[in-house]
Amino acid sequence: DILCSCAAGYKSNLQSNCLDRCSPGTYGHNCRNQCGKCMEKACNHIDGNCSNCQTNFDGKTCHDPILPIVKKAPKIENAEYRQITIKISLEYDGREKPMYYQIQYKVSYSRRF
Repeated sequence: DILCSCAAGYKSNLQSNCLDRCSPGTYGHNCRNQCGKCMEKACNHIDGNCSNCQTNFDGKTCHDPILPIVKKAPKIENAEYRQITIKISLEYDGREKPMYYQIQYKVSYSRRF
């Protein structure tokens, strides 16, 4: 038995012998990879590169999300047993304004002896 493999960006069926490009939205060897968030919806069939990314995505293949960065760290104004008040300055580094905010916190306990 002889096993053949198509070049990156191409696929084979019984008639084509590796002449068919990957379907739109896929790329690479055996067309196994999914395109990123390309503006034109389809990426380069060989390496997955995009000419432009959709909003909030970056990188050659548009797989990297761009997260907005606040200019100032949040400040704790008040912390009580079951409540905390923080002040956040929503000034960003010039990227597009986020659609939602997520605040993560970690609860830690200290024991006093």
